[in-house]
Amino acid sequence: MVQHSWKTKYGHLRLLGIFGILIGLMSGFYHATSSFFGEVLDYSAMFFISTYFICMAIARIRNWSYLKVKWWAVGILVPSIALLIEFKILGAFLFGSQVAAALIMEVQLYKKFPSKPHYRWIFAAVVLFMSAYVVWTLDKERIICSPTTHWISGHAIWHILSAASLLCMYRFYHQFTLNEPPNKTL
Repeated sequence: MVQHSWKTKYGHLRLLGIFGILIGLMSGFYHATSSFFGEVLDYSAMFFISTYFICMAIARIRNWSYLKVKWWAVGILVPSIALLIEFKILGAFLFGSQVAAALIMEVQLYKKFPSKPHYRWIFAAVVLFMSAYVVWTLDKERIICSPTTHWISGHAIWHILSAASLLCMYRFYHQFTLNEPPNKTL
């Protein structure tokens, strides 16, 4: 995904590739340290992705430029991270709310425009992400888990399915452009 995003003319896809790397690094740091700082970094990387989803939907609804999308992204990210730091338990709720808001806007876009983009990738992403969430919850609640199995766990499956979901979202967003200069980089 990252390699492909640098070969495309769409600058916004480069961001999604970078965010994919960031979430892997930040999640790894969180799991290695089990610290609140690591948790903030992990959720912040997740917020980068959910903010991207929101901004891409808004950009398509309002025909926004790449620059305007970047400013809105900052306006969503900063309060999200601040709320996470202030109210430690809000991370998952904020992320879920942001993803839900993006999906609601995608449904509105689907209903609004007569020429429909291909939604099979977003559907696949939702199915993969929901499957990941179910597996993660079953593991977290110790319904299906094996504490003696270290090579695979519900949480590891969560990471694999979530990564596959992100790849599907990348494929979904590959069909859209933003009003950006042709050679514009990040």
